Amino acid sequence: MTWAATGGDAPVGGRPERLLAIDDGHSETKCAWLDPDGGALCVSSFPSRTIRGYEELDPSGRGAPNVYATYDEERPSDAGSYEMMMVVPRGRLSADKGENRTQDYPTSDRNRVLVHHAMHVLEAGAVDFTIGTTLPHSDWHGPGGRRNDALIAAKKRSVRKAVHVFDRDELRPVPAAHRVAEHAVYSEGTAAFFDAVLEFAPEGGVRVNQAFAERFAAVNAFLVVDIGGKTTDLVYGSWSGDVADPPMINVAMSQSLDVGALGAADQLEHEIRKAFDVRGVVDREAALFAREVPIFGKRRDVGALCDAAGRKLFDRVREAVRLHAGDGSHLAYVVFVGGGTELLRGHIVEMFNADLVHIPDEPRFANARGMLKMMEAERGGAG
Repeated sequence: MTWAATGGDAPVGGRPERLLAIDDGHSETKCAWLDPDGGALCVSSFPSRTIRGYEELDPSGRGAPNVYATYDEERPSDAGSYEMMMVVPRGRLSADKGENRTQDYPTSDRNRVLVHHAMHVLEAGAVDFTIGTTLPHSDWHGPGGRRNDALIAAKKRSVRKAVHVFDRDELRPVPAAHRVAEHAVYSEGTAAFFDAVLEFAPEGGVRVNQAFAERFAAVNAFLVVDIGGKTTDLVYGSWSGDVADPPMINVAMSQSLDVGALGAADQLEHEIRKAFDVRGVVDREAALFAREVPIFGKRRDVGALCDAAGRKLFDRVREAVRLHAGDGSHLAYVVFVGGGTELLRGHIVEMFNADLVHIPDEPRFANARGMLKMMEAERGGAG
């Protein structure tokens, strides 16, 4: 099955041992893989949040976990210079919050550390990974809709640069056990559509989800709305519903909006500071979804402030979606995915006829699951 050009590399030294899909978003990094023992689909996530250097030591003087050394080369010498960077857990304040909403984020050392952290926490000894990572739709596509081969290649070069694990006792970098054997880069939104189109078969491999595909025989147009951290991708396309025919993406109508859940989190932090007369907010992104925030040691209800911040985000998304879809009567589906979909679900279900809207379980993992299914299909075929 060759439904999507992804810009993959050839495997190095034989078939890699593990497939890992990494949706390395600006707000949260989502991962999907198959359990090597039972084949079950597994997902996990962690905030896309890093700080430079050490900020913490335990009482015995050991280093903090999840600290890495980044290099500007693939195979550094023992004397090679490096920079330390730590992946910050949820609910942690930091002097250096970092900023992922920059144009160079896909090729940055922050992004590189998060991608390698995803492999590091999953690895069991020396593992060769075939990985998939993501770019927003308008970054994956270049001018005129062509695949942005230059940026895709730059992202893969960045991930190939060495990221070593920092030894907590000796406080020095040591090479990680994992290796990237193959790397493909996928377009966000498009990958999420494949999550709906494909499903894992009980006998192994993937197959077309017939329940989802059957209405495309009559109406072939679709719209995917991927509400992420930095961007909202609107991916417009068509599909016959036949596994032999790849979905076609209308690049003239598809776009990435510079609006996402991080903007809503910024707005929420501003309102919390005003409402409670405080200078700092612990994990504004977590507060946006949990609808509460710790202040002066106690959890405070900020549901009304979350609703107001979410409403502003929804208004911008709705305006763009309506421009594309109208009332949606000509579409087979409008597929809503991404972390912002979980935040705005109550508004989204009222936006179109109920038969039109498709929101998968755990929509923030849709891109990661879709990548994994495509990677599995490319490796073993689909029926």
